[in-house]
Amino acid sequence: MKSRGLIVCLVAVALLLAPLSAMGDTVYNLVVPNTLFSTSATPPPYGTVTVHWLDATDANITFTAPATTFVSPTLYTDYYSFIDGGMLGVNLSGGNAKGTNISYSSLVASNELGVLSPQPTITRESNGNGKSFTYVVNEDGFGKMNLVFAGPNFGSKSADIDQVSFNVTITDASWADSASVLTGTAISNGYLAGAHLVADIAGSPGWPTGGAAITGYAGNGTLHVPLPASVLLLGSGLVGLGLLRFRRRQHKS
Repeated sequence: MKSRGLIVCLVAVALLLAPLSAMGDTVYNLVVPNTLFSTSATPPPYGTVTVHWLDATDANITFTAPATTFVSPTLYTDYYSFIDGGMLGVNLSGGNAKGTNISYSSLVASNELGVLSPQPTITRESNGNGKSFTYVVNEDGFGKMNLVFAGPNFGSKSADIDQVSFNVTITDASWADSASVLTGTAISNGYLAGAHLVADIAGSPGWPTGGAAITGYAGNGTLHVPLPASVLLLGSGLVGLGLLRFRRRQHKS
């Protein structure tokens, strides 16, 4: 019984000392619209960006549009999907000036019905060539980011993309946890992620079967909220009391 009590206390201490971000994913909310989306017909949120840390040089990133609300088989409300140039953009911490130390793999696109087959053409964007070549490109309204993808335009049925998941790898740098994978810098105007979306005006015929649609870009605001210091102090105090009680029992015996 004594040893079990000691093990419980040690486990509690380890959990408190462990980085909080290592205990879960970091999620960013796409809530900031550019001027194309600044209408009452296209309210936020526009989606989420989930970062899952794999190891010091690898992570998985998933962009997810909000769940579609079906009015009928051909009518939607609050409908967003990812499209076209600048479809997805992230600014990875540790990326060099041209983004050439960043690579990606295992990219999978899905919609509300599941994984798309065949997969739509989604490619990494770049600017220039030769000496001026760079992967650091503009995410409209949200500065430049060092990993940006282009997808199908919204006139194509295959552009009905509600989720995109991919792995990223970095060289000559490392990430300690999920919260350190993305960063806001001067070139990205402080933003960590952005997306290009199409939205149906609420109640209009469901895209892509027709109807009025609005396109625009959205940037992130963070949803990841670490535990406040007061909670950590309380937890440390409880662990301390537990250790003290364990020592008293051991002394009495």
